[in-house]
Amino acid sequence: MRYSLRSLATAFATLLLVSISFAQNEPLIINTQVMPPYSASYADYFNNTQQVFITITNTSTQSRSIYLAGSIATLDGSVRAEVTGGSPWGGPPLEVPPGAHEYSGTDLQPFAAGGGGDVQYTGITQEQIAAGLLPEGEYQLCLRAYDYTTNEVLSAAEPLGCSNVFTITQPGPPLLLSPDCGELVTPSEPQLVLFTWQMIDGLTVDLQYSFRLVRLYDADNPQAALDASTDLVYETTTTQPVLVYNQMMPALLPGQLYAW
Repeated sequence: MRYSLRSLATAFATLLLVSISFAQNEPLIINTQVMPPYSASYADYFNNTQQVFITITNTSTQSRSIYLAGSIATLDGSVRAEVTGGSPWGGPPLEVPPGAHEYSGTDLQPFAAGGGGDVQYTGITQEQIAAGLLPEGEYQLCLRAYDYTTNEVLSAAEPLGCSNVFTITQPGPPLLLSPDCGELVTPSEPQLVLFTWQMIDGLTVDLQYSFRLVRLYDADNPQAALDASTDLVYETTTTQPVLVYNQMMPALLPGQLYAW
């Protein structure tokens, strides 16, 4: 079948006009950007003003009072926490006058808390979300605007309103500071040894550390001693990156090697 150049141009113009008309159905346009470093802490995306930037452009001539719904999810959908639209969130509305306006993740606090809509979880539980750490994967944060009073949809569905893809990795093990590897510790009376460490990933979420101290008989394989339970001296959990080992704990013997 043959088409004249004129008929092709007419068809293209018709399609273009239909596309433009469709794109302008909703009065708000949402652009979302997640900035590095990409934290494994769920809370960081809603507490840190420098983590998430949101631009909402109101193409209408009237101011809009809105709430946001949406999701934070992996690209393959294996992990997803979604707040559905349909009822306003618990906080006050976002006011969006005509034109483009900037917001941050802190403006999503009611969204992070579940808002007034139903929270749907896939591949993760509410308890894990509350604990703060997201599983490893490639994620997007997607948002959609709703009228605060009528629940009318005011912005387009995914993939519009979605952020750039960002990769979340779990934090690595802490950096052991003191006593250092191979350090000779001078016994004191009463017994006092200060164990200190720090996270190297800059996490702000609360963590729980497992501390284990074992007797070491093979200096070439401290990990095997730590994994075993036969030579365990002391074990506990703490939320602080420091442990004061004092006279209330099992005595450390002069000349004995230990691993922690």
